[in-house]
Amino acid sequence: MHDKIWQINENGFFFAIGLLEGKNTILKDYLEMLTDSDKAEKTEEGYLLRHEKAVELASDEQELLTLPSIFPYQFRVENDRGNVAYNTFHYQVSLLQPNGEIFINPEIIGSYVRIDKSREYILRREQYLLLTTAKQCNEIIGKLPNGSKVQKYNLENLSKIKQYGKTINAEFSGHIESTHVVCPDKLSVEFVKHDNLGLYHPEPVLLKSDENGSYEILDSKLFQQAFNRSATAKDIYLDNNRVKYVCGEAVKAGLEKIKTTDSFSEEEYEKFKTNPWKYFEEGVFEFPEGVYSDRVYGFINKNYKYFGVEGLNEGGWIPEEGTTEVKPIDVEITDEFVEKVDEAQSKGETRLEIEGKIIEIDENLLERIARYKRRKEEKKEAEFPKEKPKGKNVLGIKTNEQRIDYSTDYDNIREKSVLINALKPEIELFEHQKEGIAWMYKQWCDGYKGVLLADDMGLGKTMQTLAFIAGVKKQFPAKLDAPVLIVAPVALLRNWKEEVFKFIPQGVFSDVVELHSTGLQNFKENGKLKLTNFAEAYKDCIVQTTYETLRSCQLEFGKVPWSIVIVDEAQKIKNPSASQTQALKGMKYDFAICLSGTPVENSWIDLWSIMDFVQPGKLGSFSWFNDNYQKNLKANRYDAEAIKQLGTDLQIKLEPLFLRRLKCQHLKGLPQKHVKLCKAIMPKVQAETYKNVVRNFREEKGSAFSVIAKLRDISLHPRLSTMRVESLSPEEANKIINESARLKKTFEILMNVRLKNEKALLFVVSKKMQLLLQYLIQGFFGIKVQTPINGDMNGAKRQTVIDDFNATDGFSVLILSPEAAGVGLNIVSANHVIHLSRTWNPAKEDQATDRAYRIGQKKDVTVYIPIAYCPDLGEGNSFDEKLEGLMSFKRSLSENVLFPTLESADDINKMFDDLTKVSVNGDEVLYWQIEDIDRLTGLAFEEVVSKLYLKMGYQTIKTPASNDKGADVIAWKDNARKEGLLIQCKQTAGNSNMNAGGVQEIYSAKAFYEARYTCKFQTLVITNANDFTANAKELALQNDVTLVARNQLVALLNQYPVAKM
Repeated sequence: MHDKIWQINENGFFFAIGLLEGKNTILKDYLEMLTDSDKAEKTEEGYLLRHEKAVELASDEQELLTLPSIFPYQFRVENDRGNVAYNTFHYQVSLLQPNGEIFINPEIIGSYVRIDKSREYILRREQYLLLTTAKQCNEIIGKLPNGSKVQKYNLENLSKIKQYGKTINAEFSGHIESTHVVCPDKLSVEFVKHDNLGLYHPEPVLLKSDENGSYEILDSKLFQQAFNRSATAKDIYLDNNRVKYVCGEAVKAGLEKIKTTDSFSEEEYEKFKTNPWKYFEEGVFEFPEGVYSDRVYGFINKNYKYFGVEGLNEGGWIPEEGTTEVKPIDVEITDEFVEKVDEAQSKGETRLEIEGKIIEIDENLLERIARYKRRKEEKKEAEFPKEKPKGKNVLGIKTNEQRIDYSTDYDNIREKSVLINALKPEIELFEHQKEGIAWMYKQWCDGYKGVLLADDMGLGKTMQTLAFIAGVKKQFPAKLDAPVLIVAPVALLRNWKEEVFKFIPQGVFSDVVELHSTGLQNFKENGKLKLTNFAEAYKDCIVQTTYETLRSCQLEFGKVPWSIVIVDEAQKIKNPSASQTQALKGMKYDFAICLSGTPVENSWIDLWSIMDFVQPGKLGSFSWFNDNYQKNLKANRYDAEAIKQLGTDLQIKLEPLFLRRLKCQHLKGLPQKHVKLCKAIMPKVQAETYKNVVRNFREEKGSAFSVIAKLRDISLHPRLSTMRVESLSPEEANKIINESARLKKTFEILMNVRLKNEKALLFVVSKKMQLLLQYLIQGFFGIKVQTPINGDMNGAKRQTVIDDFNATDGFSVLILSPEAAGVGLNIVSANHVIHLSRTWNPAKEDQATDRAYRIGQKKDVTVYIPIAYCPDLGEGNSFDEKLEGLMSFKRSLSENVLFPTLESADDINKMFDDLTKVSVNGDEVLYWQIEDIDRLTGLAFEEVVSKLYLKMGYQTIKTPASNDKGADVIAWKDNARKEGLLIQCKQTAGNSNMNAGGVQEIYSAKAFYEARYTCKFQTLVITNANDFTANAKELALQNDVTLVARNQLVALLNQYPVAKM
């Protein structure tokens, strides 16, 4: 429960300025952050969070804004009148109680649902989309005339509604459940050979496209039978399994074209494979043959091969900073998997660890298993075949996985002469930049397919690249008679465009074309991207796009013959099995320039993947490279000398297509950089919380990843993942700072920066901590702190924040995420850099530092690394100390060889072993007190309650955050699970008594869970509120619901103390 600070209307949740007054500034700062991320809109009266944006927020973000909890119940979708063939068709969407009865007249406004005065919710994204689609259909259907048009409209939207409904486990009425719809957008053609005649007969292949031009290949065999039964093309087809195929005008015209096309002879079929467009030129058709790179062998479904080796997906092993919740893993439900879950549950375990990944055994997973078992019993799949698209239709490329099946020859030797300087006359190049340009030019002249420029950040990779393409374009215009393509993260594209106009004179290139985001609209026909004649019209242009756009629109981008493809931040194609990697390798290009200051992050496979684009075959096949390099690297991971020898051999093999220089070697004029490790002793609450995690692991065990995540977060702040910041009072600010060794040290550093009247960059990963720091720094120093820069902030606002920071005189602090600030930002007005939290990756940390330490910096730069340690654990045995040791080892190796710097499972497991085997001195344990409970988030309170009943002798599991039917914790007394407790947790930050909402929720959930687990449950609502309202007590008495309010909760915590973790 919270004091409501928003008003609901048809547009969304409105946060009036007046309602925000008297609150701490964190809420307003967060609304500013959402505005800068294009998720909220600011007016003179307040902030509007539209419904479609509200449902996209994570649950902790919704809680920060005091939005209602997620709607926990099920939907039922039925048509209460009419048939899909008529304009009387009408949807009825009901909200179901767990017992199957519907809620009577709930108030629904956009994403907001109010069941009664004590129960209000916000819908999940898919719930909202289902509801709004059904509402829109009901409003429009009656206005359409009866006929094929209304039937088409009904079937198309029915397909969408069923898609949303499956995601949220909605119930469908019999008619809707049994109506299966396929709505193709495009066509391809396959040929069936008539052996007796020797002719090839064309058959349609159905494609489903998205707005960017990618396709799903739909199973077309049954459709082809229906198609062949009709003499002419139709609007709607019905196959033998009662699946309806709805064809738009373009698809219908394409089908008619196939219908009227005669069979092909062998000779005609061979010509078709070379140029299918000659025979089927209509825009509705898509073919891979004849228009794509010779590395492309056809269209495939988006079921990429997994390159079988560990290390492809290193990084991201532990939960994000600020949360110890393990992200759900999408697993395939099989009989074997179900057996493993059953075995784990019989032992009272709530998690499975499979192939190094943690899988939570929660209600969502159990519901999926239950559906799997039901489907298996009923065999519905065989009885009612559903639409089963096989996956995205993408370019199939020769992967070089097991052998070299695609390589490029060196026979494209170009004319050699001295490359002219085509930059503006006032542009002066450093000597190393001149050498880099000459190196690129030599490889281009020698006929290589591309190069990898891996210079340290700040040496001017962009400048060198632009100088090269400008010189070649001006000196050899006939050689560059097709557009140049720049592929980069969206945050960098503005910088690329500015540098093109800054360095290259007018007339060398005619324009910079934005082929991403809203820029795609200029090249769409009938709502679909079309680049068939793009190359000729824009042959003198530089074209910019993002990795995401190129991946989504690869079928169109792949048709364009690019003269030069520039790939900035080329580590984005480090995973050879990733979709964006394979899309880029499917492009047609004459020469490639890959740019990356960190070409190796996860493993040496990163380098193989990039070079497989630069010069396919240069490093052998994937399998050969893995056996000869990656496996040896893994075997010698912590042997510095062996790694150096292996790395030297690899660098020789890369020549002459790889060039890497370091700032320390080539920018002698830069000021000094001083790195200071700032150690600080953990305050008592931090040290004891840290030790509790280690003790708890020894008693109860747990996964390495979740334990490391907890120790990491506690080392930043002991309450990082549990504290509620929106209700923080100014009086608590100093307490927050003094609970954390790193925060105390950070504020000491900032006080010294203020004395010097200079500026600081403060890097921290957690968004919650970013907001908290903004609030604390503003209050402590009395200065305005700009909205923190993180991955959500749009590019234009990001540059505005930096420009304002650079223009500010005197002491100032800018808070940034290391990931978002790793590229494209120039902030040389700051000469102090504080890494409050770390990414485990020294290369990324150095990239973040280089926002300030780069060309243009006039002052010495001081880099501070706050390190929290606990003397009770012994010298060097705290998390921060171990992490510093690991990063120092990686940094020292990466300065000499190409050493992977991102965290690996091996790194985490080694650190886990080191941190959990240390002796934990000191007997004092800190336990949760009621005052702590008052400041917890709702999810953290559920975790404490679950631990409380665990201490009381129960086996407990937490239900999922959404679709929990009204229960938060399930507790059983023993393994037999014949009876137990069903608990609803209600945390409040206010002073009001708890209303009847929790009682209604838990009582309505009882029948559902008793049927699910075939056992008896006693229902219970537990809260930190002083008491329950009279209405809640009366309702609880009537329905046999036990109420536990503040005083009883205090007694339970005293009797069964729960350690802080």
